[in-house]
Amino acid sequence: MAEPDKRQIGDGSDNYGEAAKQMAKAAKEAGKETAKQAAVKGAEAGANAAAATVQAGVEGGKAVAEIAAGTAAGGPWGAILSAAWAMRHTLFKILVCICLFFLVIIVLIVSLPSVVTNSVFGLDGSVVDMENPTTLLESYNDLAADISAVVEEGYDAALAKVEQIIEDGGYDYDLSMDALINYAQGSAGYDVSYILAAYSASLQQRNTGKEDMLAKLRSVADSMFPVSFVEKESEQIVPFTYATYRPVTVTVVTSKTQTGTINGVPQYRYTTARRTYYEPDETITTSEPVNVAAYTPVAVSVPIYSGGRITGTRSEIYYEQGGTETLTPETEVVKYVECTIQPFDNSVIIRAFGIDPSATYDQFKITYGEAIQKMVNALKMTLYEEEQMLDEALIRTYADFGITHDNDSIYTDMASAPPKMKQMPILGDLHKHLQENPMTQRLAAIISRFVTGSAQSFNRQTNVDLSNKYIVLDLSELKGKLLPVGMFIALDYVWDQIKSDRTKRKAIFIDEIWQLIGASSNRMAAEFCLEIFKVIRGFGGAAISATQDLSDFFGLEDGKYGRAIINNSKNKIILNLEPDEARYVQETLKLTRTEIRAITRFERGEALISSNNNKVPVVVKASKLEKEMITTDRAELEAILKERQREKTHSA
Repeated sequence: MAEPDKRQIGDGSDNYGEAAKQMAKAAKEAGKETAKQAAVKGAEAGANAAAATVQAGVEGGKAVAEIAAGTAAGGPWGAILSAAWAMRHTLFKILVCICLFFLVIIVLIVSLPSVVTNSVFGLDGSVVDMENPTTLLESYNDLAADISAVVEEGYDAALAKVEQIIEDGGYDYDLSMDALINYAQGSAGYDVSYILAAYSASLQQRNTGKEDMLAKLRSVADSMFPVSFVEKESEQIVPFTYATYRPVTVTVVTSKTQTGTINGVPQYRYTTARRTYYEPDETITTSEPVNVAAYTPVAVSVPIYSGGRITGTRSEIYYEQGGTETLTPETEVVKYVECTIQPFDNSVIIRAFGIDPSATYDQFKITYGEAIQKMVNALKMTLYEEEQMLDEALIRTYADFGITHDNDSIYTDMASAPPKMKQMPILGDLHKHLQENPMTQRLAAIISRFVTGSAQSFNRQTNVDLSNKYIVLDLSELKGKLLPVGMFIALDYVWDQIKSDRTKRKAIFIDEIWQLIGASSNRMAAEFCLEIFKVIRGFGGAAISATQDLSDFFGLEDGKYGRAIINNSKNKIILNLEPDEARYVQETLKLTRTEIRAITRFERGEALISSNNNKVPVVVKASKLEKEMITTDRAELEAILKERQREKTHSA
């Protein structure tokens, strides 16, 4: 066996280490400074290549013989050429890989909607910040938020169209709104990726811009959610109002006798008596038949006093009780309209951007419809790879507990009543799977705070009984950024419970809702809250929210979510507000200047109830027990404490 063959490794492919050695030796013999530098860099490159070869399991060998032959024939330069020739297979492979890599990048960039990539590569004229560049996902999210706002305008236009139908037809407002079938549920049903791709394709990826895209979308906003309606009738009970009466003792004149005349003026003697009559007290409005005492009016003479004596009489109307009577409400046929807001109509996207899906798209020689779909696929593959990895990790996490896509797999005993459920995984179980995959280690780092960090209390099984009819989820101990997280988790649980059974009446109370829809929150949490207020009635439920901070209530996305929640709430109760806070709700609730002035002067317990177009001032009075439970006044709390200490002393 020849010497070169002895040094051969594996199947005779390129040997990086030996090639590097011969290159360094040849350069040294050349005796030039430039060659020495080349030898150093060649040795470094060869060493890196050798390490890569060992790691990848690549074997080489025949290059040594060819390099030796080159050295003999042509000296050091011949050895260099021989080394390059010996590595021709590997160099070719590297070149092909580099070309393929750049080809994939180019194809990917060309396939992505240009309106998304413009800000990433500075193609829209913006300056690219090399230290903190805009990512593709950030560009997408920015555009998605703007598109969502336009679609929300389309949804508001659909609601306005419903109200216009009710007004034009003279239909009953309450019945019509109760009968509304809402398949839209806000901005659901549209695909942001499709909108971005369709717009970019409409301009063949050239001269695309966000403002131009949004303007074209706004031109079709009125058609995004089609509205249909059917006129209907309903026999309605007409509420009636009746009065209650209270007894009153009245001094009445029973007789009047003339005793003479003074200066031509007749003089009388009056006889009086104290008698009990009734006068109207309160009014009650009801839709139910009621049995009440019957009262008849009677005119009585009451004395007029002057200087301590009776100088005349006047007639007043009081009431006398006599038997009972049954009051029954009347009925009337009321016309109303059943409107249906259809889901998002995707055909408006094609119309907004003036696209013929069957026409030929010049850039790829395919139809516009096919080009748009390819852009959508490329964008989603680029954006949602991490999301897909998370989905797979979740599936593996639940599989560890024997839970699959089969709904019955969550139960250990289906025969028991109610069926007994398996133990559910916690965040730590998901965290373990995320750490195992290099592609999801970023996600693992994000949730590590809730697994092993300062918020690891979230990494626990629920240890309280949630089967009671009245449940209070107290999150007051959560502070800072953890509060919205805790509120979101609690709200998600409550929402699942509400949707589980449409036959049961239920209500959800969200205190300090500004934490979820305010400036410090995020669009996802706010959309979640808004969805609850829009659709909870369809699940037999009611949503009630409270807030003390109106500036934050209207702080996210120019108050879009705060106004939408108010508009989706039938009844609003406004307590005392500062003048600047009152202005936040003046337009939304259509309050007059007089009402605004009254609101800013309300005392404790005074409020204004706004229901549809009616506004009624009220005074809310709490019982002693209720006041003790809810008061935060320092003096009142101190008095309560002293009273309880006295009671404790007396009982001892």
